[in-house]
Amino acid sequence: MKRKMAVAAASVGILIIGIMAMLDLISNPSADFSYPTNDGELIMTYRCNVLDTAEATDANARAAHAFFEPAVNEISRQQAIAMITSMDTNRASSAIVPELEQTNLSADALRKVAADEMQNRFDCKYKGSALHETN
Repeated sequence: MKRKMAVAAASVGILIIGIMAMLDLISNPSADFSYPTNDGELIMTYRCNVLDTAEATDANARAAHAFFEPAVNEISRQQAIAMITSMDTNRASSAIVPELEQTNLSADALRKVAADEMQNRFDCKYKGSALHETN
């Protein structure tokens, strides 16, 4: 009997979570936006909450991209410099590998900070990048 009650309670909990997720989707409609990077090599995609007008939503998504792309580029530039500096030919690889791993972890943390700031400022989430294919 206790097991059936626990299963029923868990089922109700899952149902409530599902309903709340559906209500969040209904109350916060979103759309995907993709923009080329400044160098034209990649397409960066974001999911942004829809605003009052299509123009306002697009302007907000463009502002999010204008904020995020340079932030990610600077983090990547600093990461590359740190990696090159770490790879001095006179150093043992056993000393280099942990330093490179730490460099990658630090850069990932900074990218997360930038993504969180973009989400807080523009209500947009970074979905990813893909190569910009030209026909």
